[in-house]
Amino acid sequence: MDPKIEEAKKTLKIADHMIYVTYPVIREGRILIKALDEIGKTINLCIDFILRGKKHIDSKTRFEDFLKASKEYGLSENQTNKLSNILEFIERRRKSPMEFSRKDKAVIMHWDLNTENVTVEMLKENINYAKEFLEKVEIIEKNP
Repeated sequence: MDPKIEEAKKTLKIADHMIYVTYPVIREGRILIKALDEIGKTINLCIDFILRGKKHIDSKTRFEDFLKASKEYGLSENQTNKLSNILEFIERRRKSPMEFSRKDKAVIMHWDLNTENVTVEMLKENINYAKEFLEKVEIIEKNP
């Protein structure tokens, strides 16, 4: 099995454990942020696997290359849009100046003082998309 896929499985398992086991016990918003990062890492590792051997210069070109390659591998536009939305949300979180916990969510505050929430429900939905994507990538690996 490809090392990228093995690492993607490992990071997805970590995110899953954080969301379904650790967070309900500890109830700390930082765990939600960390789980979000692990989901993003899983998606990026799968994208790297799909793009293996293809040249891409920067992150914008990389994702455009992925969109082209995804059509070759039978990924629907709906699936790629979901993945794109997750990765864009993670990028906005990385650029945000402040994060804090409030009740059952983590709050991301942007420079313009707008906020976005990271909730358990959102992460459960995102982890399901990441699992679907990883399963498709495993099929791609078995049937190149």
